Amino acid sequence: MLNRLLILLVLSLVVMPINADTEIGKTVFARGITMAESLGGEIRVLDGDAVVFEGDTLTTGEKSFVVLEFNDGTRISLRPNTIFELEQFKPENNKADVRLFTGGLRASTGKISQRNPDGFKLHVKNTTTSIRDAEFDVRLCQEACEQEADKYQSQQQARQLVVGRVAEVQGTLTVESNKKTIRVAVKGAPLYEGDVLQTGSDAFAVLAFRDKGRVTIQADTTFKIDKLQFDASQPTDGSVLFDLIQGGLRALTGIIGEEDKEDYKVNTPVAVIGIRGTGFDLVCVGKCVAPGTQKVANTAVLGIGDGLFASVWQGTIVIETAAGKLVLEQGGVVLVPDDGSEPKTLPILPPFLDENPAPRPDTINIDHDNLFAIFPLKSYRLGLFFAVYSGHLTIVGDEGQTLDLGREEAAGYDVDESGELLRLDRVPPVLEEDPYFKSLDESFWVNYDFLDENFDDFFECTIQ
Repeated sequence: MLNRLLILLVLSLVVMPINADTEIGKTVFARGITMAESLGGEIRVLDGDAVVFEGDTLTTGEKSFVVLEFNDGTRISLRPNTIFELEQFKPENNKADVRLFTGGLRASTGKISQRNPDGFKLHVKNTTTSIRDAEFDVRLCQEACEQEADKYQSQQQARQLVVGRVAEVQGTLTVESNKKTIRVAVKGAPLYEGDVLQTGSDAFAVLAFRDKGRVTIQADTTFKIDKLQFDASQPTDGSVLFDLIQGGLRALTGIIGEEDKEDYKVNTPVAVIGIRGTGFDLVCVGKCVAPGTQKVANTAVLGIGDGLFASVWQGTIVIETAAGKLVLEQGGVVLVPDDGSEPKTLPILPPFLDENPAPRPDTINIDHDNLFAIFPLKSYRLGLFFAVYSGHLTIVGDEGQTLDLGREEAAGYDVDESGELLRLDRVPPVLEEDPYFKSLDESFWVNYDFLDENFDDFFECTIQ
């Protein structure tokens, strides 16, 4: 060990001065020895306040780790025995490519991934991962991971926080969480209870839910997932409540509501919609928007007036208003006026319903098994593992397999044998509980002391 450290120190003293490489960040904490090799082959040892450059390849020692902060606000913690390359990092172009060769990291991405959902990519083995404003772990595991797993007492239960995903999207779709964070959503993006979705002009999004229900939200629409509770092992206990705040939607109900029709509701500013195993359209026109929201354009035609337009293309819906209940069957269309008067049956579909550019959700091919299937975590040996704590990852394997991960979701990839890319039923504790990864925030010394006391006999010497 001592001889190897001396060699590294000598190398750090004899390297040539750094050339005019692009500075992209710095180290904010370092313990042990981390080496940086530039594109030109220059080698240097990183201390706790060292500059890193585009093209650098970083290597942490056996008992060393480093925390990096980049110019766009991204933070990355590299655990011991990690080799990591900063291939490209261009905040001005909202583009970054990084590559993990060995070891593992935790990252919290910054402005690049916030501004461009496809701009930040991580390459590991035969996978390429698009990082959509996320905090996440990734680790290449071998036998050591299984040995480490014995140190952790965490035996967390499987959690399924994701209630739906974006199956198709055209134009701009933003999602505001109940934590008041706003993200730009792309195909595969996870959806949660409390999310408020907003489409832009000339946009639409097709949403798929855990119970195989589907909703298309059309342009200039605000839609909230108030509640969606569903367990495939107890399908009759599910319930769903959506809010159409403004704009329009096209819905196809799933398993929820098949047994008890009261389990599926859609709130609108002027009526509550119940179902009977159903495909239906709802569009709020003119003043038919919730208080405090932006008013949509008045597209009412033929002197019909403003309000909620409802039509049924499969099954039956029940419309509840202050004036009473109305059952609307397949082929029917009504207007629920926004002045509180009784619903009016219409002889034909208004043009904005008949010629709706947003597709009916039943016409979209959706692979529900791939979107929501999970597999039990069995082993930590010889695999690539991902875990997400916020945001969204899209992982693409070498044969084109695609897997989307949201908050509290994890995946495993068999790098040596089957090449399977699987969503796991829980986050592996060797990722979630790894104290090296927990040093991403400002609690460096707390975690350093914890490591010193509980995991390692000593750290490699530190370069100050």
